[in-house]
Amino acid sequence: MKIICVDFNYCNNIYPNPIIYLKPETVIIRNQQPFFYPDFSKEVNCNTAIVIKISKLGKNIKSKFAKTYYSEFGVSLNFLANDVLAEAIENKQPWDLATSFDNSTVISDFIKIDEIDGFENFSIKLFLNGNMDSNFFNSSFKLNVDAIIEEISKYFLLKIGDFIFINTYQKTKPVKIGDSVEVIADDKKIVGIKVK
Repeated sequence: MKIICVDFNYCNNIYPNPIIYLKPETVIIRNQQPFFYPDFSKEVNCNTAIVIKISKLGKNIKSKFAKTYYSEFGVSLNFLANDVLAEAIENKQPWDLATSFDNSTVISDFIKIDEIDGFENFSIKLFLNGNMDSNFFNSSFKLNVDAIIEEISKYFLLKIGDFIFINTYQKTKPVKIGDSVEVIADDKKIVGIKVK
């Protein structure tokens, strides 16, 4: 299983095209464990992503056929070491140590797309300690899911069980030990985690 991430895919983003990169599967927090604040960072934020689960083997997929390659989606909470990222950017180094460290992502249960009304307008609200930090709609994406699958499958063979993380522009204030982070999607809590 691989995790393919798509970033800067927002209508108001300064970059001309989304950025595509990979994460190892060791980023995933399993068994309802909390997020443990890493000792190598002093400033950690949390952001969200729409997670598409691939259900069919495919390569060079045209967008008009892309819907046959997925039927479920979820939402992830992704922790980011901001100070490590700033240093990497300053030194023109890869961002992996800041964005892809072990146990830095929790994924919600998956939802069947045909069970919701209007996936393209699906809304996500990000809460820190019970206070809403930001609100996001799928319609804010520059490229929709089908166009993203077409682009990604030019470079990567998509296999059953692969995840595509389409990052939103939502990001919390820096989190600290004792905080709780939650996502409310269409007025239903679908994922949450404690910081320890």
